[in-house]
Amino acid sequence: PPEQRETATALLAIGPYSGVAVSFLLGPAVVPDWNCTSLLVNTSNSSGGVLEPNPSCIDAMLERIAYLMYGEFAFAAAVLVLVVIALPSRPPTPPSRTSNIPRMSYTTGVSHLFRNKTYLVMGLVFGLATGVYSGWGAILSIILGDYDVSQTEAGWIGFYATVAGAAGGLVMGYYADRKSRHLRHINLGLFTVSAAMFLWFSVA
Repeated sequence: PPEQRETATALLAIGPYSGVAVSFLLGPAVVPDWNCTSLLVNTSNSSGGVLEPNPSCIDAMLERIAYLMYGEFAFAAAVLVLVVIALPSRPPTPPSRTSNIPRMSYTTGVSHLFRNKTYLVMGLVFGLATGVYSGWGAILSIILGDYDVSQTEAGWIGFYATVAGAAGGLVMGYYADRKSRHLRHINLGLFTVSAAMFLWFSVA
């Protein structure tokens, strides 16, 4: 129903972030925070030989990273198979009154979208917001490493931040359903708060 669309959109949006939250914990659990540069071996018989990182430590870390990548691939492939097998082509009942209206072809629709300035602005705003968070989250442990925060601690920080953001999005989606006339002000307020929080995190 129209009065529940913002809530439904919020539920859809927080789905991927649930996986992101799990990844913040899964990564440090599978790939420990080993400091291979502290395990040094002397590659020369002389006392002034060149010291290099322990190759066995590096090999073990690369092996753990490969396990993580293959595990994520297997999970994604299993979800894809389930979608192909079990997901119906359409719901049993129309989700809205406009869903039965004949649609234009895919290529024609894409062409119309890229000539729609409103769509381009919305896509740009969404892409910037998502891209900033994705880029920041991917290197969170590196950012916090300069402040003596371990990889595991950084993972928990990312986990709690993502869960809090998902919960906040769900609450705001429910609120927006009841204040549908003020969606522009709600979005402006959320982006302002988000920008302020990123700024505070950067300079704190």
